Amino acid sequence: MPRGEAVFYVGRVVKSGFDTKEFIEALLDSKPFYDNEIVWSIIEVEQVTLENQVYIKGELSKARPDARVTVLNTELSKKEEKEEPRLVQGISEFVYLPEFSGIAFRSIPNQIEPKAFIRIFSKIIENTLGNFFIQCEIKMLDDLRSFYDRLSLMDSIEVIKARVKPPNPLFGKLWESLKEYLSDRKLDELQLKEIAKKKGINTKIKELIKHILEGNEKKIEEYIAANQISLTDLALLMSLDGYGDGRLDGKQGQKHFFIKTHEKIVHFSLPTEHDFTAIYNETNIILKGISDERYMEH
Repeated sequence: MPRGEAVFYVGRVVKSGFDTKEFIEALLDSKPFYDNEIVWSIIEVEQVTLENQVYIKGELSKARPDARVTVLNTELSKKEEKEEPRLVQGISEFVYLPEFSGIAFRSIPNQIEPKAFIRIFSKIIENTLGNFFIQCEIKMLDDLRSFYDRLSLMDSIEVIKARVKPPNPLFGKLWESLKEYLSDRKLDELQLKEIAKKKGINTKIKELIKHILEGNEKKIEEYIAANQISLTDLALLMSLDGYGDGRLDGKQGQKHFFIKTHEKIVHFSLPTEHDFTAIYNETNIILKGISDERYMEH
């Protein structure tokens, strides 16, 4: 990572048991979360309208409620200990774009790294909303080209696993039938697993992603009309779009080979000195690009 840069990761907020309005209300009036000797808080939250688009900006703070620091005395001749209650150890900026249910957050090395941000942020929202039948997740968005490049290395696919949740507010036209299936069945979550270790699974996931990357919408529609696409393949596409998780196991030659969704995730960098408008602009460009690339709509 080049010095002097702030790195942001882009994902999607997946909501179970609450909607976007309740999520924004929780952001605006969240409860702190105590984790051992650390207190975490969502702070400085503000709803912003920019060029007729609404987004939420805020910060996730990491602080020690009973910290002590070493300072010099007033004569600058000796060291002394001083109590510093609520000493901030790290601040991670984030923006949330309701139109895409998209979020971008800053990774703070050794303090607030992506896994920590996701875990703590989700826990704060769940606690604020009462935890009862509530689940908040952040699912990272995959770099589709990187995923396809790794997928192309597989000579055979023997196991496919996928877990998805209903989308909100966007859905992908390519997996619209799966969205409708989840809705018709009134599902909160769908888990799928296919195994074919002797001959390999007859999956069309490589062809589907290849067509998406080529960007010919008519050709994609013709392919889908001419082929019966399995729920499992559609669930993998859905997880790549930020609504679940997936994994494929198979062979590269005679060796076991596997890939998972969210291994090569979308991110961007900004100068260390930046403002929230710059974070929003970059996030908006990325989310719009993904929506166009993957034919997503409301």
